[in-house]
Amino acid sequence: MRVVVTRPQDRAEATAATLRGMGHEPLLLPLSKARHLTDRVRELLVRKYPAIALTSAEALRALADFDLSDHLATPLFAVGRKTAAAAQQAGFKTIEIADGDGASLAALIARNAPTGVVYLTGKPRSPTFEKALQAEDIPLSVIECYEMVPLAPAPADILALLDPPPGAILFHSRETARLFFALPAIAENLAALSAGIIACLSARVAEEVPTALQDSVKIAERPDEAALLALL
Repeated sequence: MRVVVTRPQDRAEATAATLRGMGHEPLLLPLSKARHLTDRVRELLVRKYPAIALTSAEALRALADFDLSDHLATPLFAVGRKTAAAAQQAGFKTIEIADGDGASLAALIARNAPTGVVYLTGKPRSPTFEKALQAEDIPLSVIECYEMVPLAPAPADILALLDPPPGAILFHSRETARLFFALPAIAENLAALSAGIIACLSARVAEEVPTALQDSVKIAERPDEAALLALL
């Protein structure tokens, strides 16, 4: 099956390798790339925090060139297994793992009741985690370590993906789905996507799929890539 992967290039390569192992043909269409905000990272390093929260491994990539030795003993709360694995590789010693979404991460932090949390994140992002943590009255500091910069694929490249129509499109994030369906070459050719699977990591991601294609939407049972690929 021809499967469109809309993740940033660095993450799409791993997804593509998994798809090839499943017998599929990955078609890479990165719609954004990360720009690391190093000045904000320096802001993190000047003080210590009771706990650290992560909803994406991209924040750790933004920290890669900095000395984190003073922070590696700080309890770290990761949204899911892949983010936790990246934190472990970076040297963090105490890692708690949530169930893959912002709500479960906030609940995990609330159960451990730290006196405060620094959230290392990017923009744009979902507000779910921050709202849930604020509802628990846990002091929260937010440091934006990176931003996702939209890319503009050439119309010819997009049309090449549609001929023949792909069997599936993978959406790992709501923002990526929004960017995809905002592309003129996609908006003008929605019918070419109607026979395939539109695989979404969550119901929130699926909200960005146009009404005309909602019958093609499948939502992962869990918010992780293994569950997303199981939809194929």
